[in-house]
Amino acid sequence: MATTPTATEGAVYSYSDTADITSGLRQRVCKDIIYSTDPTDLPLRDYFGGYEKASVKSIKAEFPEDNHIAIDTTIGTAATGWNTGSDTSGLSVTDDDVLMVGDVLLTSDGEIVIVSATGTNTIDVYARGDLGSTESNANSNGDAIYIIGNAQLEGWTYGASPRFMTRTTKYNIVQNFEATISVSRDYQDVPKYGIKDEFKYQLKQNQLRIAKLLERAVIYGGLNTDTEEGSASQPRTMAGMLAPGSATSSIDIQTHAYDLSSVEIAESNLKTAMQDVFDDGGKVDTIICNSFNKGTISDWLQPYRRTDMEDKKYGGIVSTYDNDFGTCSIIVDRYMRQSDIILLAKKNFEIGAFEAFNVVDLPRTADALKASVIGKYTCFLYNEEHAAVITSTSTS
Repeated sequence: MATTPTATEGAVYSYSDTADITSGLRQRVCKDIIYSTDPTDLPLRDYFGGYEKASVKSIKAEFPEDNHIAIDTTIGTAATGWNTGSDTSGLSVTDDDVLMVGDVLLTSDGEIVIVSATGTNTIDVYARGDLGSTESNANSNGDAIYIIGNAQLEGWTYGASPRFMTRTTKYNIVQNFEATISVSRDYQDVPKYGIKDEFKYQLKQNQLRIAKLLERAVIYGGLNTDTEEGSASQPRTMAGMLAPGSATSSIDIQTHAYDLSSVEIAESNLKTAMQDVFDDGGKVDTIICNSFNKGTISDWLQPYRRTDMEDKKYGGIVSTYDNDFGTCSIIVDRYMRQSDIILLAKKNFEIGAFEAFNVVDLPRTADALKASVIGKYTCFLYNEEHAAVITSTSTS
């Protein structure tokens, strides 16, 4: 019967091992001591190119985000100009900042007009029902307006109403990670169970644990919004991809979020999320999920598999998901909650180190050897609108 190991606080002492030395137990050779050699141990490190990929030079790591100038807007109030006879001035639009003189517009009702002047969320046009189209008086508030070109008069004057997008600055905070190792000299000097150097063994164990914590923090970490620099009463913490309640100026997948209310994930859910991201200008190429949802996705193949008596192997593994809106690698992350799925573009996510994981030897206290594993990390999710999250999936 398997036993369940328990974590113990404090130093490792030789007299804490109560095995009878004559029983031979202390002479066992543990051949199953495996450190982080399997990519599934630290999947985000291996997939996104390491923990030091992004350059971090400050405790508050900032990065600018820009956007393309939009090529569409909507009708503001249809009764203002659009549906009142053949008006060519003062036509209401939702956002005049995206429109310039000469823009050729197509309404959702099929009418074409050309902008002759812009005002405060209004436009003037040369004529109604232009370019062979028919004027429409059946528009509604919020109907789409598509910019289908730009046409200037011969001999026009340059410099009228230039447009640009105002950049926004997002940020994240560097979080300090630390683990302390302590081993008594007696335990260190007497090899047990085939472990020749107990201190190095404990060091590797703690290095792997702290790396796992970083893997989970870049997904679920919550930004300390009260004091970005931290305080004596609260250390600073970074935001992760699914940060709860993070400020909009930090990272967090907010735009495309889907709550399945404990329903099993279906292909239509992935397709909807990827299509929404595509329509907003992005392209998903990575899906990150835990083992349960990975198994569910692989099970989508089962109804389409055919076998006969000659087949000696059965099963189905989906490692790549492909549809009209992108081809995605599926990354299994055992540190995620079973109910969550993240979709993003690989190029848009990075982990960065202000100080990479390193070991600091600590002064000996009495009979113990001590060291500390320290790392200072944060992460970046660029173009959050080009990512999606599906939550509250079924887990059984």
